[in-house]
Amino acid sequence: MQDGRFCGFGNLGSRWSFLCHSFKRCLIVDIQSNVEFSEPCCFRFQLCLLRERLAKLLLCRFHLCIQAVELALDGVKAFSHTIQSIVDSRQVATRVFAKGDTVGHLSFEGQNVIVSGSGNVAQYCAQKCTELGGKVIAMSDSKGYIYDPNGVNLDVLFDIKQKRRARISVYADEVAGSEYVEGCANIWNVKCDIAMPCASQNEMDEAGAKALIANGAFAVFEGANMPLTPEAIAAVQAAGLLYTPGKASNAGGVATSGLEMSQNSMRMSWSFEEVDAKLKGIMQSIFQECLKASIECGHPGDMMLGANVAGFLKVADAMMAQGVV
Repeated sequence: MQDGRFCGFGNLGSRWSFLCHSFKRCLIVDIQSNVEFSEPCCFRFQLCLLRERLAKLLLCRFHLCIQAVELALDGVKAFSHTIQSIVDSRQVATRVFAKGDTVGHLSFEGQNVIVSGSGNVAQYCAQKCTELGGKVIAMSDSKGYIYDPNGVNLDVLFDIKQKRRARISVYADEVAGSEYVEGCANIWNVKCDIAMPCASQNEMDEAGAKALIANGAFAVFEGANMPLTPEAIAAVQAAGLLYTPGKASNAGGVATSGLEMSQNSMRMSWSFEEVDAKLKGIMQSIFQECLKASIECGHPGDMMLGANVAGFLKVADAMMAQGVV
């Protein structure tokens, strides 16, 4: 970046430059508009006001997207059609991101899958993976993980977690052939084809990522908020695994909230099938936007770069369209 300009990125660069200069002008005007800053606290207070103003601008961007759900609202990348259950929209989003017509015709059929966690996101992620033909062989909670080479029995798991609210170790006591291992971080040592971290932030470190790579995994799809550390992301990308960031593959919750707000605004009630179809379209749109952005930036298939750039462009375009900057 030079003199507020982002060089080498064409249209993206011009929009970034425009926002940079506009933000700088707003900051100067805001600061100068105050009578005088005789004490440091005044300056800090002014910056807080500016931060609140920018937050409101971003909120306006969200409402603009809501008004055009079918056209502008993002969801979760569309790797084909992976979400037919909308029980807790975030889990749904993760699924759709995981199956890809556009990237290598990815399919869950016959794949061994690890889904970390056992909360809402993880439970329905495992359910959808199973429906798509995959076999979820390991899941976890904060104390440890279960390994079931025959595939996790979701009826038992749901009963343990949803009804009895028990630890996941109970699963190994009740299902023959399964085992429980202390230490949830060790789940990445289990050999698998697809890993879907759906538990918590920073749950997969560099060592966990390298264990997956060494065991032959070919894809990592984030379901939790930032479950991979920066070092883990670098290792996964360097090894050439298909990787999708949670900001895209876990965007289904926000997308479905938008759909709910749309229904409320229009005084309408959509059926399960209608909501599911709209969410699927949102997921597909996100995937296409991320892929398109990665190609335009010269890194086709880098979905993290694509998600970052596509997200920035959406905010920039919305702010400019509303005359905010």
